[in-house]
Amino acid sequence: MKKILFTALILSSFFVGCKKKEDKPATAQTKTQLLTANNWVLTAIMSSTLGETDKDLFRILPNCIKDDFSKYNSNFTLIYDDGATKCNPSDPQTTNDVWSFNSDETILTVSGDPKKIETLNATVLIFSYSDVNDGKTKTYTFTYSKK
Repeated sequence: MKKILFTALILSSFFVGCKKKEDKPATAQTKTQLLTANNWVLTAIMSSTLGETDKDLFRILPNCIKDDFSKYNSNFTLIYDDGATKCNPSDPQTTNDVWSFNSDETILTVSGDPKKIETLNATVLIFSYSDVNDGKTKTYTFTYSKK
């Protein structure tokens, strides 16, 4: 009888010990945390004007710009890095700027120029802004990817 109780006790402790642990829900990150977590490299620029075909501006950029990246810091400074290939070898490798968000983190302002955040997650940053020339509104959409 003692063997049966002992075996039952061992088996029950085994099953209790194998209970699946529940994963803690992931804490949602703020957009500031998402923005400052990565270096961002430009991967697309599109321009659109009502009634006209969208234009892919990224394809016409020189390669020396396509490897540049940006680092948004939590102290609201921004570092632009010219990447591995510089268009002008005498230019500095990095330049500094400042950035901020509005209170609900939907507008990103860099050097006083506001841009609407379209998408911001752990791997993609997309923002847009509009400009009016000759009575036509042109919207530019910039896509950055985590470097």
